[in-house]
Amino acid sequence: MDGLKKMAEDKEIWVDGHIHFYNNFDPERFFGSLRHNFNRLSSEDAVRVLLFTEGKSADYFELFKANPEIYREAGYVFEATEEKSSLLLRYNGEAVCHIVQGRQIVTAENIEILSIGTSNIIPDGNIADDVLKELEKKKIPAVLAWGFGKWFSGRGKLVKRLISEFSPKGLLIGDNSGRPVFWGTPKLFRYASEKGF
Repeated sequence: MDGLKKMAEDKEIWVDGHIHFYNNFDPERFFGSLRHNFNRLSSEDAVRVLLFTEGKSADYFELFKANPEIYREAGYVFEATEEKSSLLLRYNGEAVCHIVQGRQIVTAENIEILSIGTSNIIPDGNIADDVLKELEKKKIPAVLAWGFGKWFSGRGKLVKRLISEFSPKGLLIGDNSGRPVFWGTPKLFRYASEKGF
């Protein structure tokens, strides 16, 4: 993702870090909502990025890459970049955002780990430590994704241990915009922040 990093120097960056696309989605509505939200939230010259985090049975990134004009009738075209793990989405010729390939891994403990900038598929059902070690070994950025009820009790203890044992250089902590504001900042986010995440 060095190309994106270089392009983003000295610019505002807007990232949606946990995106799924399914075959029952209306592409015109999906990408139209995406354009609307980015235009509403970010400046015109901001770098806009979608991190695709596809599950084991989906690979829309590769579909878009192999069929860049699949949604041309709706005005959308996918353009190759210098990186094999990213595409530029255009609408009627105008750049909308970059899409970065990635995977979602559901561990044996039922927590979600996202791998970013890769087509490498790690099967679901492995223990979280092993998943993070494999991603770390391959230098693939990983995200521990917060989810409703998934960071409580025993799984909360697991997440806390993972935060304490893995480096913030390769592991990120992912929030969810659907988390109600009145809940406040979860304790594990504060703990991760203290640890340099």
